[in-house]
Amino acid sequence: ASNLHEASSTRDSTATSSPDLAILNYRAIMNSGIFQIVGEVENRGIAESRYVKVTVFLIDQLGEVVDQNFSYVRPDPPHLKAGQNKSFRVSFLNPRPRIAKYKIRVESSLF
Repeated sequence: ASNLHEASSTRDSTATSSPDLAILNYRAIMNSGIFQIVGEVENRGIAESRYVKVTVFLIDQLGEVVDQNFSYVRPDPPHLKAGQNKSFRVSFLNPRPRIAKYKIRVESSLF
C-alpha cells in the first residue's frame, strides 16, 4: 500500500500540499552539468511514513516526460515520523535541453 501525493511546478516553483506528505522548500539547481531538485518532505499525518521516495519527472514544452529519477529522503533511515521533516536531492546528469517544467511525486510504502 502506498500513499501518492503530487506537486506540479514550473520553474517558478509553486507547491501544493497534501494531507499526509508535503513537499516543502524545493528548488532547481544546475551545477557543472548536473540538474538537481532539492527540498524537504514533511509528514503531516499521525502515523509514521516508511520508505519515503521522491520521484521527479522532467517535462518538455510539448508536455512529454523526457526523463525521470528518484531518491529517498535522508539521512537514513528513509522514514518520517509524524511531524518530522527530512531532505531530498534528485539528480540528473546531462539533462536534455528545453525542459519546460518538472513534476515531483512523493510516496511511502509499508515495505
